[in-house]
Amino acid sequence: MNNENTLRLPASFEIPRFPKNLQLKLDNKEPCHKNPRDRHTIIRVLYEAVAQYTMYPTNSEYVQAVKTLVMKYPFLKDREGNGYLCNELGWIQPTTGNVSQRFREGLSCVAAKVIDLTQGKTPLYQLYLDAREEALTDDLPDLDTRAALLFLPYVFKEKLDLFVILGEVHPKTPYPTVQLLHEDWKPVFSRSAPNIVKLDGSEVCRSSCIFEGIISSFCLYFVFNLAYPKHLKNTLIFLQKYIVKIDEGEDQPLPITVTRQINPPCIDHHASAISVLQMWQKNL
Repeated sequence: MNNENTLRLPASFEIPRFPKNLQLKLDNKEPCHKNPRDRHTIIRVLYEAVAQYTMYPTNSEYVQAVKTLVMKYPFLKDREGNGYLCNELGWIQPTTGNVSQRFREGLSCVAAKVIDLTQGKTPLYQLYLDAREEALTDDLPDLDTRAALLFLPYVFKEKLDLFVILGEVHPKTPYPTVQLLHEDWKPVFSRSAPNIVKLDGSEVCRSSCIFEGIISSFCLYFVFNLAYPKHLKNTLIFLQKYIVKIDEGEDQPLPITVTRQINPPCIDHHASAISVLQMWQKNL
């Protein structure tokens, strides 16, 4: 038996041969990673190769193996957006359906309340107002949705700078982090805000806007089976339970000690989300 305490994935890790049919597709540069069956086979073979060295790979070793795969087959790399992280969550939690759509629908119903609760409580609020003045009328709903996603940690008195960071700096936490390529916060409210999603300090994927970047970082918790960190636990549980509607049973609900105070102008299944926001804010 190999000693798991001493074996780790070597820097010289090589990608193995895949089953004949799949290997032929890869050699022909076919986008086989878009086919769920082929994608599953790629993941299985890659895991079996990593397991030759360690049965308990770290997050950085997972990323190392995927990077090696992409270096050998560059056409597998995500060119823009968040690629298939959202698809991975859909396969893990089939009831979620379209994850991006769930985020948009859920956040659109609570955006006004989140923005109201954080008014004057974050230095980003004035930048949001400036961006809103410069935006076209048709762009305002999406702008408000992006703002709500950024402001949500402030509602729960958690730290945005451990969730989204600026410029070429090393993340302060090994947990999923969105690294904006800009050196200031103003562009974050626009449609175009290029960013890198990192896990354990390693690049996982890239996105062209903050909305997709944050969704990708959220999906990583499920793809890599990560526990929520203390510094973002309430924010992430709120997104999970009240926005994406994933209930795994073992998570403790957010504390609710007062009754609902508003009648939200949204469909009923989002009413509880707004109630939780308001009641949780009152108890912090």
